[in-house]
Amino acid sequence: MEIKSFKSASKFWQEIAFAVSIGIMFIVLAKEVIFGYKMDRLDLWLVSFFLPLLLCLIGQIVWRKWILAVILSILLGLCSIVLIFMSVYFLGTTSTQLIQAIAIMIFSLFLFFAAITMPIKY
Repeated sequence: MEIKSFKSASKFWQEIAFAVSIGIMFIVLAKEVIFGYKMDRLDLWLVSFFLPLLLCLIGQIVWRKWILAVILSILLGLCSIVLIFMSVYFLGTTSTQLIQAIAIMIFSLFLFFAAITMPIKY
């Protein structure tokens, strides 16, 4: 039974990777809002952009549509490229937190690879 559930989950590793990373971002954002008592326009934009993406990722696991995979691939690929540029900027401007900058770079490259390979399975 475990092998069957692993095989069904391994088909959707791209969606799971993005859903987990977006979910972690929502947890950090909620923690910041709760403890900081603030939510600015950028936080509202992030929620209004990433919440539909999270719902579409969950819907992609259920519906398995090729066109939805292509749209998600384009949007999540662009987000990954922005994250890559942010990590390059972070590498260039910091000297004390290089391990974090390198970790962000590796994770963003992994997410970009996941975004590119998402529509291939359909």
